[in-house]
Amino acid sequence: MGFGLAVRLVLSNHSQELDLDSLQRSQRVECLSAMRFAFRTTPAGYVEVAQSDDMSVFIRVLNDCVGSRAPRGARSGPSTYWIDAALEEFRRALSDSDSPSMLSGNMSYLQLVDGLVEARYDYDPPDSDIVERLPLPDVIALLEQWRTAVINLDPNATTRLPPTRPAIELGPPHRESASLRSRFEGHAAALSDRTSLDVSEKDGATTLRLRPDNFGSASVVLYLYAERHGTVALDDPAGVPAELGDDSTVDLEAIDYMVSVAREGRATAFRLGRGGCMDIRDGQQTSRSWHNAWPWPGWRRRAERVEYEPYS
Repeated sequence: MGFGLAVRLVLSNHSQELDLDSLQRSQRVECLSAMRFAFRTTPAGYVEVAQSDDMSVFIRVLNDCVGSRAPRGARSGPSTYWIDAALEEFRRALSDSDSPSMLSGNMSYLQLVDGLVEARYDYDPPDSDIVERLPLPDVIALLEQWRTAVINLDPNATTRLPPTRPAIELGPPHRESASLRSRFEGHAAALSDRTSLDVSEKDGATTLRLRPDNFGSASVVLYLYAERHGTVALDDPAGVPAELGDDSTVDLEAIDYMVSVAREGRATAFRLGRGGCMDIRDGQQTSRSWHNAWPWPGWRRRAERVEYEPYS
């Protein structure tokens, strides 16, 4: 099978069917014990999980989300970088059941749900029947064997890593960046009796989070990088960030707008999967934006609805 490399993995024993009634699911999950995965080399010299009739969706999503290509900036050739990142993500979930685990590809994603890794497409609704699942330990075993297959093909695969980022010498902030930050900090000062301001810095970027005392209210996040560029958004997966950096006047207005929406409790979020949609009320008008989601019919009825409250 494939173009010169055929390594097979037999997963650990699991029952042929896993009854998910105990997990409060209606679907049956095919765990497919003793199912064999094969690895193949591509014409370009990479290693991927070979397609088969069994678990074809899972294999396609796995190749999309992980893969053995070298990361940007690394020397060309096969690499274990993305496989190692996936192993780190899922191994952490083994020891911390509350740790959310998700890997994203170009058109799909892998997500850990109740001990099972789900393979889904981005363009499908989050509750689509087009999904295949494997137990977390089996996925980890598959990734480990994939890593071995890549190293067998090229022993230097573990050395192809992204270049070390150069140290950024922090100097005085850019004038426009300082203006954006000052505007945000001004709102925080005016609301200091109802909020707190968290500030963190990493790799030359600064994140400011206006956190309300009322847990039912929305936080606002200002993210600044590359001198004057950044985003401002409500701190919700359904919220769409406003890009900053093109026009200082418009940027300041965007900050004022986000803070006012959060302060007055004018936002309603509809969450599904990794995104959703956000309704923002302004008098008799309501604007709606979508983030990592498609406006399917009946979508919002299945979503988690969050009515944000005013700051109090």
